[in-house]
Amino acid sequence: MHGRLIGCAPSEASGTVEAVVRRGNQKTVTTRPEWQGDRFTFDVPLDKMGGGAARTWDMYLRLGRSRLRIARHLTDVRHPRQVHRTPFRIVALDNGSLLRVHAHLTAAGALSVSCAELVPAPRSTEEVA
Repeated sequence: MHGRLIGCAPSEASGTVEAVVRRGNQKTVTTRPEWQGDRFTFDVPLDKMGGGAARTWDMYLRLGRSRLRIARHLTDVRHPRQVHRTPFRIVALDNGSLLRVHAHLTAAGALSVSCAELVPAPRSTEEVA
């Protein structure tokens, strides 16, 4: 993901990215973005977001005590979810499992990522013994 922080001095731009399950157990996964001034990039931690039932994760940027939704705000698009159509992707993880991933914008323009495990990770023979 690539993003830009608006209305913040570059010296204040540091923090973590949080993916929070929208409903249910409120599980949270964090990652550190790379900063260049007011711009940031990060890899979505899909290896930590799979497992079990399908979940929808809301993406946030935590700066100190503030938690900001990662969103597309400075736009004139009235219905972002209808205009910015994004495909579903099948991602193979290092542990052998497959995830169906759909990164999309909500009606309010916020970033959400849906993950559903298609093929669970194979169990090693060492675990059975």
